[in-house]
Amino acid sequence: LEVIANHPTFGLSKTDAKQYSQFFHGGYKEQTSPSDALNDIVFVKKLDERNRVLVDCQYKRRTNPNQLTVKVFSLATVIALSDAIPIFEHMGCRVLNEFLFECQTIDSNTVWISEFTMICNNLLDEVSRGYFSDAFLKIWHKQCDDDAFNQLICLGLSGRLPNAFSGNCNFRKLVTVLA
Repeated sequence: LEVIANHPTFGLSKTDAKQYSQFFHGGYKEQTSPSDALNDIVFVKKLDERNRVLVDCQYKRRTNPNQLTVKVFSLATVIALSDAIPIFEHMGCRVLNEFLFECQTIDSNTVWISEFTMICNNLLDEVSRGYFSDAFLKIWHKQCDDDAFNQLICLGLSGRLPNAFSGNCNFRKLVTVLA
């Protein structure tokens, strides 16, 4: 970790790299490349009482070009599969597997890293992956509806538009019931 920590992309000091090398446990170290670990450290360092859950989406072009890796970083609380998978499915993805890692930060906080591998109906460009991450967080925090309109996010629409469609649809259902 120390060798590539100085790369400007990560902005980590050698001290950070040394301290965080103790942060990760066996299974995580076996499965994660050093550059991915440094990227994860950047997210872990952003976790705090205000930002208790963060999301990172990346394509790792192994066997399928539509295979997306989504890491959900959570401070102190495990992200339950039964809560996360329906959100991903409503966003047009099919979850293939999940790896869960428990880590202890330098200041003794527990961080959970849930790494999901999934296939998305539509190829997400960099902007759409940002929308995807933002939408997941809004849905997770109950600031957005969790429904099939969220598949529009994978088409490159921001999270606001699918939420507007969902709200309009719910309004029409209500008017129909009241009529």
